[in-house]
Amino acid sequence: RKLFSQRLAFRLVYLSILQESGVEPQKCAAHLDALDEAALPWRERLIESWNRRAMEREERRAQAECRAEIKELASQERREPDAMGKEDRRQRQVSHCEAMFELRERRSMACEEKLYRRIASFERRQERQNHKDMAKEDRRCRCWERRCLDVEGRIVHRICKVLGSWRRWQAEKSAKEARRQ
Repeated sequence: RKLFSQRLAFRLVYLSILQESGVEPQKCAAHLDALDEAALPWRERLIESWNRRAMEREERRAQAECRAEIKELASQERREPDAMGKEDRRQRQVSHCEAMFELRERRSMACEEKLYRRIASFERRQERQNHKDMAKEDRRCRCWERRCLDVEGRIVHRICKVLGSWRRWQAEKSAKEARRQ
């Protein structure tokens, strides 16, 4: 999050410098947006990798603590072989089971979070693709409409020429008949 906020602050400063130097910041902002969008999958993989390594470190630490606790209890048990040791062993087993259950829960939550991130990423990609497809279809429709209007215009122009020729022919025919009479 800190890196993201720093990146946004850097971007704002960069665009303000560009604006002061006379460059259009909108074009640069669009270029930066395109670069951000292109780098998004890489950033998501990097964050996912970092989270995975952090969880693995946490799991190893928890397992090491659990093993250390078991060793400590075993050494106490050797020192106290009476009924107290049996109770300690039972409690150790219970705490070990609880720790393992907690570890499994953390793992399943991490897997679920990863799945949700993948689904969100897929939906963003799908939304961008749909937007591109719709824009492409809009361009095709506008082009088709222009072609239809051009064809209609040419047809109307031809009809007008034919009507003009017909009127001239009618006028000439009427003039010839008028001369004959």
